[in-house]
Amino acid sequence: MSTHSICVIPRDPFFIPDAQAQAHAQRLLQQLAPRADSISILVSHTPIFVDAGANFETVKCPRCRTAISNWWHEAMDRAYSHQFKHLAVETPCCATTLSLNELRYEWPCGFARFVLKAQNPDVGLLSVVHMRALERLLNCCLRQILAHV
Repeated sequence: MSTHSICVIPRDPFFIPDAQAQAHAQRLLQQLAPRADSISILVSHTPIFVDAGANFETVKCPRCRTAISNWWHEAMDRAYSHQFKHLAVETPCCATTLSLNELRYEWPCGFARFVLKAQNPDVGLLSVVHMRALERLLNCCLRQILAHV
């Protein structure tokens, strides 16, 4: 059986909201996705890659829009060897220095130490209004990832 998830992560891959903010955001997500199988929070010591699962298509440079998926696998291996503590890379296409977190992932993906997840939420993407409400609670800008496993 396949699983669909909505993962909400801070745009800053190293940011962790305080415990009270986490609890408030978890309660709000429970209200927004009341039929979800579960609403969970994951906090890690170092960033993890939060991907779109089977929805994952390709990776592109945000500057020149060149597909860089083959190079990306090597860059991910290097970053993984340092537990994703260092995400800075230089793209092979236009030599832009940026973070692996800033690449253009189709479907959206990202790195995070904090993940708020609704499993099988029975809703599509969260609306802009709902995302802004979560951002206010967590005191950070957020990214939404739809994963299919």
